[in-house]
Amino acid sequence: MASGFRNSAGVDFDSLFDPYQQGTKPANTGHRTSDGVDLANRYAPIAFGTKAPDVGFRLSSGADVSTLWAAKGTAKYTLPFDGATYTAGETVPAQSQGSASLALRLKIDGTYDIVRSTSHNGSSTLATGTWNTGGGAVSNYQVLATVTDTGGGTGPGTITNDAATWVSLSTQRNVSVALGPYGPSSGSHDAIDTVRVQIRRASDGVVLTDSTCTFNVSVDGSV
Repeated sequence: MASGFRNSAGVDFDSLFDPYQQGTKPANTGHRTSDGVDLANRYAPIAFGTKAPDVGFRLSSGADVSTLWAAKGTAKYTLPFDGATYTAGETVPAQSQGSASLALRLKIDGTYDIVRSTSHNGSSTLATGTWNTGGGAVSNYQVLATVTDTGGGTGPGTITNDAATWVSLSTQRNVSVALGPYGPSSGSHDAIDTVRVQIRRASDGVVLTDSTCTFNVSVDGSV
């Protein structure tokens, strides 16, 4: 249902501003939809996008309400892992082999986790959160994951990525970087890769979240 508020050209606010998904809402505007809900609850805070042209509706301060919200198609969000670095390290014991990996899993319940695994210390969860920030059916969303070798290690490692092209999130998607197995006296190996994850609405292709983290995986076979 449209907001019922229009600019001077007759365009409804729902076509001018991105819908609210997350973040701190502004104070109430004093402008309410027919169900009594203030417009402050309806649109994406401007911190997530850019300003639209003035629409002719004012706040008590005299500022146009367009100063509060992100213009249609400009809101971009990040998931909590954005900017983080995750590590997995293994030291190869004498007369043995060792491997290590990091994996990001986007699950069909709308959550994600990042898991570290090493051959001698097992697996542990480093981070968890919600990727489905917009709610609704997971089939409404698609993901694209891009793994890039930073050049800071000995190589990119073994990359497994089942979201290397835009694919539906109605199926769990996994992205991992692994090293090994390596034996003793094999030297030191490390992979430092960035993992960029973009999630978009399937219906219109609008990217909703764009998040990048770093995977640092190492295996020390210098024993």
